[in-house]
Amino acid sequence: MPGQLVTYVPSEDYKFAYQKAGAKGIEAIFMGFYGVHGSIDNSGLLIPLEALLVGTGSVKPFRTKDYKVTTSERQFPLARLREWSMLLRLSLIHI
Repeated sequence: MPGQLVTYVPSEDYKFAYQKAGAKGIEAIFMGFYGVHGSIDNSGLLIPLEALLVGTGSVKPFRTKDYKVTTSERQFPLARLREWSMLLRLSLIHI
């Protein structure tokens, strides 16, 4: 589902040194399936979560087949971030 939290394993070419030492999976936001002329090949378009939250790296969606949903419960981190942002704005107005 678009906006859902998934994990993917990047290829060795795109890993940095600090990523090779830790866990292999990187959290990302699923944007949708890749399709050309009406045919879908089960590869997804993902954006790394770190790129969106911290601003490091590219926010350009990339295509991969090596992704999976991490938990049985659907998680939408950008929606949660928006809720927190709105709560902070409302708390600042009422002070």
